[in-house]
Amino acid sequence: MSYTEIIVLSLCFLILVLSLRMSYFLSKRKMSSVRDANEILKKNTALSQKISKSIDDVCKIKEEISELLNKITPSKLELEKSIETSQESVDDLKYLLQRAEKCLDMLEQVPLYNKKPPRSQTTKTFKDLMSEVMVD
Repeated sequence: MSYTEIIVLSLCFLILVLSLRMSYFLSKRKMSSVRDANEILKKNTALSQKISKSIDDVCKIKEEISELLNKITPSKLELEKSIETSQESVDDLKYLLQRAEKCLDMLEQVPLYNKKPPRSQTTKTFKDLMSEVMVD
């Protein structure tokens, strides 16, 4: 074998070794990329599960709010009716107060006697009654 053949064969061997090394390095890198991709996929799966759970929780909260609103609406109507009734009662009381004031005004116009007549003039005692009965 000549030197040129040995150099060519050595270069071929060197190219073969380098290509195998590059292939191994790339496959190793590819495997790490696959591992990274799997980790990212696991994280995405976990996040999507959390998101779906959060969506379910939001739906439950929405249903609870709807139930509370359904409970509040009749209570609100009852409260409005109660307020109307109370307002009517207040109006009635105002009317009665006005009438009472008119009655007081009328009573103030009637003359009142501050002095009471003596008792002997208005009522008779037991002795007086007995004496009248005995005389007859």
